[in-house]
Amino acid sequence: MSTCRDADGDYLDGSRQYVLHWPPNIPVVNFWSATVYDANTASGLDNGQPFPSLNMMDKPAKNPDESIDIYFVPKAPAGKEKNWLATVEGKGYFVIFRLYSPKKEFFDKTWKPDDIKKMN
Repeated sequence: MSTCRDADGDYLDGSRQYVLHWPPNIPVVNFWSATVYDANTASGLDNGQPFPSLNMMDKPAKNPDESIDIYFVPKAPAGKEKNWLATVEGKGYFVIFRLYSPKKEFFDKTWKPDDIKKMN
């Protein structure tokens, strides 16, 4: 899955703050990942993090219902560092979400992540 737009249809802007909500029970056998890419070069976004990606092996914090929120912002929100992918102010980007060995719930669409939404 990939996107270069938010829930409003606007292009993702590294100067804005976004959140993506993944419902509980991500249907994957092996692991999932989210990676940010530079909109101009299509290479991994040079965002100052060792890798421009987050995956389940990074052990992001889960919400009480086991869902996961991923934050796409230039600076990590307080207390959300484990769920943060850095963006670069003034740069466009896109995100690719990978499910390695997805389960039936992904294909029959009984599990579906939200769109990336602007934060206030």
